[in-house]
Amino acid sequence: MNNTQLKKAVDYHKKNQFKKAIKIYRELVNHNNDGEVLFMLGTAYIQNSEFENAVKYLKKLIQISPNNYHAYANLAQALVKLNLFDEAIRSFNQSISINPKFSHNFNNLGNLYFSIKNYELALDNFNKAINLDNNPDFYFNRSRVYKKIGMALEALADLNIILTHNPQLQIAQLLKIELLINLQKYNECTNYIENLNLDDDAINEKYAELLLASDDLVSSYKYIKKIKVENKKNFLLSAYFYKQGSLNEALDALNKISEKNHTPNILNNYGLIYRDLGDDEKAMNYFENALYLNPYHNLAKLNIGLIQLKNYDFENGWKNYYFRGKPKFHCLNNTSEWNKEYLPTENTIILSEQGVGDQILFLSILNYLKMNNFTFTVDERLLSNYQDSYPNFKFISIDEIHKFSFKYHIYLGDFAKYFIRSKDHFSHADVSFKNITRFNFKKDPKSFRKIGISWKTPNAKSSSHSRSLNLLDFMTPIKSVSANFYSLQYGVVEEDIIDVKEKLNISIIRPDFDYFNELSKLISLIQAMDFIITTDNITAHLAGACGKKTFLLIPEKRSRLWFWHNESTSSWYPNTKVYFFNEHNLNEMLIKISSEIN
Repeated sequence: MNNTQLKKAVDYHKKNQFKKAIKIYRELVNHNNDGEVLFMLGTAYIQNSEFENAVKYLKKLIQISPNNYHAYANLAQALVKLNLFDEAIRSFNQSISINPKFSHNFNNLGNLYFSIKNYELALDNFNKAINLDNNPDFYFNRSRVYKKIGMALEALADLNIILTHNPQLQIAQLLKIELLINLQKYNECTNYIENLNLDDDAINEKYAELLLASDDLVSSYKYIKKIKVENKKNFLLSAYFYKQGSLNEALDALNKISEKNHTPNILNNYGLIYRDLGDDEKAMNYFENALYLNPYHNLAKLNIGLIQLKNYDFENGWKNYYFRGKPKFHCLNNTSEWNKEYLPTENTIILSEQGVGDQILFLSILNYLKMNNFTFTVDERLLSNYQDSYPNFKFISIDEIHKFSFKYHIYLGDFAKYFIRSKDHFSHADVSFKNITRFNFKKDPKSFRKIGISWKTPNAKSSSHSRSLNLLDFMTPIKSVSANFYSLQYGVVEEDIIDVKEKLNISIIRPDFDYFNELSKLISLIQAMDFIITTDNITAHLAGACGKKTFLLIPEKRSRLWFWHNESTSSWYPNTKVYFFNEHNLNEMLIKISSEIN
């Protein structure tokens, strides 16, 4: 071999002058089929994006050196570039069989599986790579898989490892921001962004995403308008209009994004818009297309499930509802999640999730349950009510989980599937709260009926998509009803009540206690009412669980509120009548309610 020529070729190679290096390597190979030169030639072809030539010469190398694991590894890389994935997988596996300690093979095979959306095998290979070598790149690749399959906490843990080694790695910084938003860690996310040195467009984009997620629409719009990348700008504009309830404007913004640039998230958002426009068929089509692009898109699965549940397709709906976001409890790491078609007989904890309203809704299944091997976590404010109503079952607060040991755990939203399998199963619906303490009125004008009212959801910041109403608009159509009105509304409402007194001369009675923290007193007050008129908030669920005659106002654009279905009477709470309203017919709905009461 001409060592002078080889050294010259290697020098060109190191300087990334691949064509000059390839020319000399070819000349050397023609004179002597040397393995080292064949390997360098194949590698240079890969680096020069001449993948077919790379495959040709690496296969020649393997013929004369069949145990060269590097040759198989590089051959696999070239085959990936040619989209010959099956052959590439075989080549990677051959390299691994020769040298199972070469960590980069597992990492590269993981990348291949990730690219073809086989996330299970991608995760398996990234785990094997990390077990061999704590390379930060491997952790980043694994974090991408975790994110895709909905394991946000695990993805965040991997990113924190990467950013410990390289705090300025922007791709990891941006992914961490996205995960913090998905996990609703808005304060932590804000603090993290403020300490980063990102370019202006990246800052605008991430702040817009953060503020949209936290429902601060006014502030988010300011950042959206500053974004320079049109596709991203239009995607976020669409999300902004959607949260405002301006569905046609949301659709117009998405339509400005070329179809060739449609991602699973864009398709999922199309589905949300059409669902809220009342076109479930079109919505389902978009959600299914999102899943075609990414079979692990849990939001699309969840949105399909919400439509199925709304339409009483419980068999499929519960399966897809499973993919909603759920809280993680580290004290339960040694228990297994139960997800079989039948209930376990061993000691099992049922984990509450989401808001108090959801807990009350799903805990209505206690009326169906005969087995007593279950412990239920409930909001601490409701503990005494459930303990008094169901003395044969055990209830604890979330903070007490670590004090007990369990064989299995089931999330409350998944527990419902064992009892609600068809619309007919609601025929057994019953009140949840029993043995309710009598409310002690300081002044009780007994000559009038008592009507409890609740008109807003204090945590909702979006406008027409919100379930909140103006109290003056709420009271005007029902002012003719002969009754004493009692506020059941938690939050700061004094100005609302004063405004109604001044303009309508209606005194709304508000007993003095902490409506947010003293739910037992609120339940007693609700029980003392003759009728309840409420929007969709915790009051609707408390009144339904008490079995009170309730008139419930639901916005037609009701998004995730699947459990009210499309019925005039609630399936979950038989004494609750449902009125779907929009900006044009709210008065009409309230007049209907007042007529029924009168």
